[in-house]
Amino acid sequence: RVDHIIAGSSMGGLMSFQMAYENPNVFGGAICMSSAFHRKLSNILDKVKDSEHVPLNVKFYIDTGEFEVVEEEYKDENIVTLYKEMLEILKQKGYREDVNLKSYFHKGAKHHEIYWAERLNIPLKFLLKK
Repeated sequence: RVDHIIAGSSMGGLMSFQMAYENPNVFGGAICMSSAFHRKLSNILDKVKDSEHVPLNVKFYIDTGEFEVVEEEYKDENIVTLYKEMLEILKQKGYREDVNLKSYFHKGAKHHEIYWAERLNIPLKFLLKK
C-alpha cells in the first residue's frame, strides 16, 4: 500500500482521488492535478463532506492553475473554486498540510500538460520523499 500511488490530471485527477479515497488499503497516496471535481461529473465533494469514512492514512496532493478553463458545460463550477472547496473539506475532516495533504496553486498556469509537467516534482517529492 505505501508503495502504491495513483496519479492523474483533470478527469484523471478526479479518478485518482476517488480511487485512493475509496481504496486506502491499496493506495498510499494520490496525485490530483487540476482535478475535475465538478458535481456534474461526480458527487465526490459532497461524498467526502458527508462521509464518516476518512482515510487519513492516504496522502493527497491536490493542485490547480490560476487560469484553469474547461469545457463550456462546466463553467458554472470553476476548477479553482472546486480546488479550494475540496481543500477546505479535507482540512475539516482532519487532513493536515504537509502531513497527509499537499496543495499547490500555480500562478499563471492554465489547464494544460505543459503546466502539469512544470510542477510534477512537487507531488513526487511529497509522496515519494525523493
